[in-house]
Amino acid sequence: ELRDHGFEVFNLPMIETRRLSDLSQLRKNLAEIERFDHVFLTSRASAGVLADELTPELLSKLPPVYVLGDKAREILEKQGATVKYRESANTVNELLDMIGESTFAGTSILFIRGEMSMRVCQRQRRHRGGGGRHAGRILQ
Repeated sequence: ELRDHGFEVFNLPMIETRRLSDLSQLRKNLAEIERFDHVFLTSRASAGVLADELTPELLSKLPPVYVLGDKAREILEKQGATVKYRESANTVNELLDMIGESTFAGTSILFIRGEMSMRVCQRQRRHRGGGGRHAGRILQ
């Protein structure tokens, strides 16, 4: 939108994201994926980690995956995952509002997050009366 108004926009990545060497907690949760009704992630990096763990067997059991961001959606769809996505959502709150609180009522959600995650998804779910478990840190 800034470009549409005559502004020059520069993309200057200032943060490097690296995977943790120990993904055992994520792998444990993925081995028990039937316990979850949904998977929720909000970054391209976490989508990449999940995509690398996907096998045909896991894909056949994987519940809907909710993503924030077009790149995360592309990564997971390319691997064959069923992705729930809203193009106009720019924040976790917007995505949750668009999907609707009733979608998650009484369900179990696997949150896949980075070490520095602010845990916005989990806080919003608790604030809205829901719960969820996270896969532990997968990025640093």
